[in-house]
Amino acid sequence: MGLILVRTLVMAKLLDIPSFAQFSGGLLVSSTFSMLGGLGLYFLLQREMPVQIIRGRERAAALLLMQSLSAATACALAGLVFVAAGIEVGGLGPNILAIGIIHGLSQQVFLIATVESRSRGLPLTFALQTLVRAVIVLAVSIGVGVLLKNAAAVLMAEAIVSLLLTHKVLKGVWQRARVGAALIFRLAVRRMSRVRWSSAMVLLTVGSIGFLLMNIDRWVAVRLLQPIAFAHYAFAWMVLMVAQSMQAVINASVYPMLARRFASTGRAASFRIAAGASIGLLLACAITFWPAYWLLNAVVIRWFPAYAESKSIFGLFMLVAALRLSDFWSSHLLIVGQERCLLLVNFTMGAIVFAGWFYLFASGVNGSVEMQNLAWLAVALALTSYLAAAVTAWTARR
Repeated sequence: MGLILVRTLVMAKLLDIPSFAQFSGGLLVSSTFSMLGGLGLYFLLQREMPVQIIRGRERAAALLLMQSLSAATACALAGLVFVAAGIEVGGLGPNILAIGIIHGLSQQVFLIATVESRSRGLPLTFALQTLVRAVIVLAVSIGVGVLLKNAAAVLMAEAIVSLLLTHKVLKGVWQRARVGAALIFRLAVRRMSRVRWSSAMVLLTVGSIGFLLMNIDRWVAVRLLQPIAFAHYAFAWMVLMVAQSMQAVINASVYPMLARRFASTGRAASFRIAAGASIGLLLACAITFWPAYWLLNAVVIRWFPAYAESKSIFGLFMLVAALRLSDFWSSHLLIVGQERCLLLVNFTMGAIVFAGWFYLFASGVNGSVEMQNLAWLAVALALTSYLAAAVTAWTARR
């Protein structure tokens, strides 16, 4: 996670402010595609693969993994076809949209490939896979950034590195499952209609709502802020990017643990683990808040004075980061089959909060907003989402 932060900070240093805004826009497209690209099969794989492996259904697990890879690739190709028609989204041009989709595909297939090690209860294997990828991506990003100082080139280089490393990870997956890649691909295509698409779509919708709650402020920012203001906002948003990446890494171990405990003991045991992880991390964030806030401001003053305006929203983003980092209530609800309830609660609360914020801050004549107002939107959405998930998990603990 430190290397991921370093890579983004290095890009902020190497690229000028408009180029860094473009780089941040590409990352936004990438993360959006990475969430949508698997058509819900990634979420289904996360939930089903640990159970399948425990029950000895290795081939079924490998088959679902290959179907997830195939769906993500098909979605990327479809997205590139639409972009080729000259479509712009949120003020981002076709070029950065296309590269963002490819970058998002590379992130998505890496996550899909590494579900296998997490599902087997091998968090160290996943950690090493992620570390190797982060080291190589950092080196390549710096090299391309120094030579070309071009955001699109950096993003494309990162995508190529991730795809090559994913290929290596997948070779190990097929070996442990004792299946051939060509055979499992043919079976995946032939049996795509047998996928539990209803469950996948519900999980996709839940994931989409959750992603929207976490990223809608960025999409509003890229649409309404000027490029330089968006660059400052995106620089501060690195706090949330790192927090969400850390949560994903921690959840990579916690989620399969919850699934295995639910499969063997029941939902009460899963709830206890989720509650302990959520409350424990929230307390840890509270204890470290002020030292981290002081350090972050000192780093900006010393090395990134061009982004000094970002300091005005660091405190708000650190609060959001703490809430997102410590949310394992949602993981518990997905595992115990309460995804529809989670979807309804998140959608309702998110719609109410966004409508209220829009009425107060973004319904002026020009529809323009300030960075601080957008940061408060992120705070309100994070707080309501956390509390709603916690209350829902409590009611579904038995």
